[in-house]
Amino acid sequence: MLGSWDSFKQRRCGKLPFFPWVVLLGLLIGLASIWSSNKEVLGLFHDDGIYAVVAKSLSNGTGYRIISLPTFPDQTKYPFLYSSILSWLWSLNPKFPDNIGLLKSANAAFLAAIFILSYLFYRRRVPGEECEALLFTALVCINPVVFSFTDFTVSDILFLLLSLAALVITDGLEPVASRPGRVTLFAVIVAFACLTRSAALPLAVAGAVHFAWTKRYRDLTYYVFLVALFVLPWWLWARTHSDQTASSLLDYYVSYSSEPPAFFILWVDPLGAVEIVWGNVRYIVEALDLIFQSTIIPGLLLPVGLLLILGLWRSFNEQSVFFRSYVLLYLALVVAWPFHPLRYLMPLIPGIYFFFLRGVHDAEVNLSKVLTSDSRKNAFCHMVRITFAVIVVLQVGWFGNYLFNKDVATIRVWVGKRLPATWEGFAETFDWIRNNTDESTVLATSYDPMYYLYTGRRAIQPGLHKPKTYFYPYGQAVPDVGSADEIKVELKSLGVKFLILHPLKGVGEEYAYAKLWTKLSRSYRNRPELMFVSSDSKHQIYALPEE
Repeated sequence: MLGSWDSFKQRRCGKLPFFPWVVLLGLLIGLASIWSSNKEVLGLFHDDGIYAVVAKSLSNGTGYRIISLPTFPDQTKYPFLYSSILSWLWSLNPKFPDNIGLLKSANAAFLAAIFILSYLFYRRRVPGEECEALLFTALVCINPVVFSFTDFTVSDILFLLLSLAALVITDGLEPVASRPGRVTLFAVIVAFACLTRSAALPLAVAGAVHFAWTKRYRDLTYYVFLVALFVLPWWLWARTHSDQTASSLLDYYVSYSSEPPAFFILWVDPLGAVEIVWGNVRYIVEALDLIFQSTIIPGLLLPVGLLLILGLWRSFNEQSVFFRSYVLLYLALVVAWPFHPLRYLMPLIPGIYFFFLRGVHDAEVNLSKVLTSDSRKNAFCHMVRITFAVIVVLQVGWFGNYLFNKDVATIRVWVGKRLPATWEGFAETFDWIRNNTDESTVLATSYDPMYYLYTGRRAIQPGLHKPKTYFYPYGQAVPDVGSADEIKVELKSLGVKFLILHPLKGVGEEYAYAKLWTKLSRSYRNRPELMFVSSDSKHQIYALPEE
């Protein structure tokens, strides 16, 4: 049966000029992303609102600042490349929200490029398998994590593109000859990745390991010099513009959590380090369930996981030093970082699907060698193929549902989940703020950058950001967003006049915020006055008393 499949691929796939079709399909997947994007909504992910706000600031010439915050501090947390790209698009059409579709088109273009690079990534590792490479490419681009994030103006899609480009470029960095042009391109791509996400540090280190391992010390020196030439100015600017916040509520916006990764606290708090690592391992398993959509069929993750492990074990050592070191270093960072790892797994998704497909192939080959009974051999081979076919069907089913499900009673958020509220309720709240406040009014809301974009009023999130309390220990986390007394003091110091409450389904700190807001309202001698309730009763605006 293996022979018949191989002969089919040779007949049908071997003679086709595939690459032009790959480019065409990449453009179509990019257009599908634009078509499916919500061109009315921006800011529900929070980070997408921050990137858009900074892009507006850059476009307006007010600098790399978070102008939605009361003190409009410099943005020293996120590197500038993605916001700069958005700012160029913003300058083409500065009228918000009419430009939302234009802003989201950047991710659509990146997705089209990811489609093409994914094909090259697979073909260079598995020569002669055009059909298989095309299937791999489709799975990388239409899975829930990658495709759904194109609807948010966040840097993850660009980071995936640059990481994948670096992996494809290193396939041509032969150790037998130094190619300055290719080394330069590789270094620039890595530097751009570092200027997109701070999590690109493992990518940069893996590049250095690649040259050092092959004893290409001249290329190593040149590579380090180029990467430092691009990245150091940003790093120095961020260091010299830090420590600028006037309130503890602002710390989250301009710097990463003060809670260090597990490998930094291992000797000081070994139990805390183990708690983070173990929790993230459990979350990664759940994330794989989501990536493969295997949650739909109970128990499906077990054979999928076995095939993934088999492919990893059989083909990991066949990969380049750069590929192996990047996967190990990046995975170590994800496991050790005190935050839910789902979003951070995106750069590893090409590797995840690659090892899954190789696991399917190796399982069939090894079962044919090990099993002597034709009936058992056929039965196990059928199980492997059925598992693979089910995953493909589930991915395509999710993709189709994401494209065509138009549930107006909910709002689609990350990975296709639905927020149990209509956009109309948000729009009504925006209208009330615009009509009943002036531009000097400061708001407190979980969707603070979104409120600035839609109303022009500066806003702040009314709680402290403590991600370690949201996710650890696994299954027993007790989220902490600060006490009512300390939040009350901070809101007063920032001149907050109105507190806006919204549904917060799908975030770890949802119930902590609900408790905080209840205690906060009771902490005032004169209770906050209810000024507005949306028609769906899910959005309320309270005027905070001056005390």
